[in-house]
Order: sequence, then structure tokens, then C-alpha cells
Amino acid sequence: MDQGFSPGIQKVKSWYEKNKVLLDPKPGSVHAREFSHDLILPFFEKEPDWEDFYSYQFPDGRQVFEVHLKNLTGIMPTTFMEKYGSQADDLTEESLLFVAKPQEADGFVPVVVRYFGEVQKSKGMTYHQIPLGWTGRIDIFTYDERHLRSIKVENGQLISHIRYQTEEPRVSSRAYSSYTYCQPGYWVDFPYYAMEEGIGVESQQSVWVQECYTNTYETEEPGTSSPQVGGGGTSSPPPSSTTPEEEDICEEEFCIPFPEELLDPDQKREAQLDYLNTHGASEFVSMIRQMMATPGLTMGDWAEINKLVNQIYLQQKGKFMMAIFSPENVSQVLFLALSTNISDALRNRVFSLSTRYSAYTEIASLLGSKSWTVGGLKITFNGYTSHAPIAYGISKGLSPSQIKTILGNGVPRIVHNARWGNQLFVEFQGKAIVIDISSGANHGKIVTYLLNP
Repeated sequence: MDQGFSPGIQKVKSWYEKNKVLLDPKPGSVHAREFSHDLILPFFEKEPDWEDFYSYQFPDGRQVFEVHLKNLTGIMPTTFMEKYGSQADDLTEESLLFVAKPQEADGFVPVVVRYFGEVQKSKGMTYHQIPLGWTGRIDIFTYDERHLRSIKVENGQLISHIRYQTEEPRVSSRAYSSYTYCQPGYWVDFPYYAMEEGIGVESQQSVWVQECYTNTYETEEPGTSSPQVGGGGTSSPPPSSTTPEEEDICEEEFCIPFPEELLDPDQKREAQLDYLNTHGASEFVSMIRQMMATPGLTMGDWAEINKLVNQIYLQQKGKFMMAIFSPENVSQVLFLALSTNISDALRNRVFSLSTRYSAYTEIASLLGSKSWTVGGLKITFNGYTSHAPIAYGISKGLSPSQIKTILGNGVPRIVHNARWGNQLFVEFQGKAIVIDISSGANHGKIVTYLLNP
């Protein structure tokens, strides 16, 4: 046994050194890619750093040893190389996942994982602990460089997964479940840049790209899943809906779960709530916090709360947060109250909270559709600068319904050199809503309210 190595990693190291010659591509296998349906990249030697490893388990119990590579192979998406150039290597990390074979006492399946970070370095990353704020891409290949799938990640959350093939499949849309949407496939030129002995590897090979967007909290058909133990549970790899002739990305020994399936569900929920709270959706976060404070929550309650947060996060990410209480989002909150998987205590809390927060939909319904023309200047309603003005209005006795009434029926007039510059006053029955009309980012948004304008 090598000095300083634990028995677990020593077993992996011994297995690798014994079987490496069998793992390397055979002479003539380079021609096999011409007949493969999958994208196969040029093979590069890999040098594991046996002192830099992590051990963990997949949800199905398989033991995994992730060993970082000493040498970068130089393989990376062409778009990534073009974007970052000489900095690309600093944003790249490569590992070998040695996944234990349950049916063999000392057998492993080696899988190549490459992390390409956007701005933030990928140094020290592991597949089971994607940093919650990390944005980038993860590529998964077999040891001999056959592409299994690529995964796009934003702020630590899985956004989509991609598969490359050398011919258009018979079934172009991989509808894993009602919670997975696959975009129409398309052809692209060889999507990778690779270096071999300091020389860029070029290829004229074109590939068919299929990208799917998945809600990994739910991969079964509605009504077939049961509440999971813990703070929300994990999902299983998406089931295949392909023909027998079509290979699955999660077949047999190369069945690798999505990284989000390895995240602690409570950590994921908190990261999503933090994002929403800092991006203008503090009122929604407040509602969720009140749900979480309900006494006697069951495991099913936590699973449904986590699912609701995930759905709202995915829908609202990158959008104007005033729409956080859009009719669609409020309906999802009400749908939670109708779920058979939650307790009566949580159901009653959801009903009491949704009555209050659904009033925001009345304001959201005017977004972009209400406008005023005063003195030749057209001002279109664009929401509010933050939730603070709405909270201030409520503190002055203005409910969201009253705010909508003033916006819809008030008389507009422009006030020059007011406290916050030139502003539009929309007055109705002794109350006024003040709207910014400067040329900045707050144009058309509510600034404050006046009870006696």
C-alpha cells in the first residue's frame, strides 16, 4: 500500500493502475467515432492526483471517489474558449469520477467530469458540492471521451442539460416527464476546442444538439410521487422515453444523477429564497417564511414548500420581480393549498396568506398596459422601484386594490422640481401616487404616495 493513502482511495488507485491499459482506446478505435451515434472527442492521457480526492455517495447508494486531474486535457467548449481565451484554463477544473459497481466487489466505472466556470474559478469543485453561487457548465464524458451530457448551471441551480449526437434521432424531443421541456434540436459544427501537443485539434464533424430544461424536484408524472424523508427529498434520474434503438444518457453503468439531486434540499431552498429576497421579491419570501413557521409541519409539507420555492425561482429568475404576484404565481400558491400531500395546519396557513398576497396581482395586471399622456409626454406604468413604496402605501391605509383604483381612475399632472425631480402625480379622491418620469431606470415606476397632495 502506498504511504499516506486511505484504504478506500488506495483500492481505487490500485484498480486504475491495473485496468488502465484496458480503459485506453484500442488501436483503430479512432475510426469507431465515424460510426457512432454519439459525439466522441480525441483521447487525451489523464493523470489523477490521488492526494486530491473526495468520497461521497449517489442517491442510489453507489460509492463515488472523485479524483481531480493534475493535467488539464485542454478540451473545452469552443464558445468558452472564444470568450475567455488565455483565461480559460484558470476557469476550468477536471476530475475522474470512479463510480463503484455494486455487482463487483472491487470494480469501478470511471467517468470524466469537466467544470467550466463563468468568471468564478472552478478550482476545487466536486460534482456533489456545486457552490450555491456558481455559474457555468459541467460536461460528462466516458473515460474514452464519449459525450454523455452537458449541464448548464446558474447560481448553483441546474438550468438545462444538453446531449450531442452525430445524427438526428428518430425521437427529437426527449419528454422525460411533464416537468421536462426539450427545445427543438438543431445542427452545429464541432462544438469543442482541444489541444494536442500544443496544436489545436480541428474537426469538420457536425453534431445534433438537444437541450432540455428540467425541474429536478419532480421527475415523475403528477400523482405518482410520494413525499420524501428529510427536508424535501431528492429525485431520480429522468426515465427514458426513447425507442429501443436510441441510447439513454442514463443507461446501465453510465447512469450519473444530476448534481442537484445531490444537494441538501434545505440548502437549495435557502439559496433560492436568498436570491428572490435580494432581487425584489421580499414579500414572497416573507410569505414562505410564515409558511415555514407553521407549527407541526410534516415531511410532506417541507417537500411541497421546497417545490413551490423552486417553481417560483425558475419562473421569476431574470424577470421583473413585480410579477412575483402575477396570477400565474398566485395560482401556484393556491394549488399548494389544494395539495393532498400537506397537513391541514399548512393548508390553513396558505389560505390565510394567499388572500393577502393575491391582491398584488391587481397592481401587476396594469404593468405595461396603463399609460398617461400629459403635455405631449407619454408615461407608461412600469411597476414600482421596490417593495418598500408598496409597504409604505399600505402603512398609509392604501391597499393594493386602492392603489389600482387610483392608477386606473386618477387625474395625471406633472410636477416639476419636486422632491425627487420631475414627477407624475396621479390624483384620485384626495390621494396621489407619485411616479418617476426621469429618463433613468425608474422611469414609469411608483416612487411614493401622498394623502393630501
